[in-house]
Amino acid sequence: MNYTFKGNFGTLELVVDDNGTASGTYQKGGTLSGTYKDGEFEGEWENKEMEGLLKFTVSEGNLTGRWKKGKDAGPMRGNWLGEQIGSQAQEVEKERKVEFDPRDAGWSEAECLAVLIRHMMLADGKVEQLEMMHMDYAINYYNSVNIPVGEVWDDIDDKMQSFERLRLTTRVVMGCAYYLAETLNEEQNFKLFNILIDTVTNDKELAYMEYVSLELITSVICPSIDFEQIEKVLTEDGVTILKE
Repeated sequence: MNYTFKGNFGTLELVVDDNGTASGTYQKGGTLSGTYKDGEFEGEWENKEMEGLLKFTVSEGNLTGRWKKGKDAGPMRGNWLGEQIGSQAQEVEKERKVEFDPRDAGWSEAECLAVLIRHMMLADGKVEQLEMMHMDYAINYYNSVNIPVGEVWDDIDDKMQSFERLRLTTRVVMGCAYYLAETLNEEQNFKLFNILIDTVTNDKELAYMEYVSLELITSVICPSIDFEQIEKVLTEDGVTILKE
């Protein structure tokens, strides 16, 4: 079987034989080898003259995993996060599929921007005054460039509360991220990235769910960004990153 995943690791093409032996490629020259059975992969990776261990689980199309540098036993602190985008039988033309398409809900850029900004504000389970200030800045900025985020904010807040009760938050957030990656230009997506990162680091702490959400959304809207370099810059700026 052939599987395709997209996430903060780029695009992973995984091939699994009848015995569960798996091999794959990702990014530019990265390779995997190991076993994949019942939705669970365990094995090794190699990329850019580095190597290490990797485990991930696939459930309902969502991939979550951990990795580390080096093959010695030890804690895996890196995150692999993504979603399945097709298989050999399902994706003949290699077209990306998402479980939530904003267009089906009649949404455009304004609604999708509101979803991502709101999600990052709530990722750590609390909303602080500085985050509210960043929200006001973002709304005013997008209103000024004729994307009426302010007009749709309250409606999106109500709708997202409904999605949260149905445990559909991740699907909606990622559907919006993919939509914006397609409809906004590169400069606009970098602007969005800066708005999101400023929102979650204003308190000099990047909580675990903020870290996970930011890494995954960034991999979609700004795939050229090296997130390890972002982590380094944040750490040098005095931001504490909680990866567990």
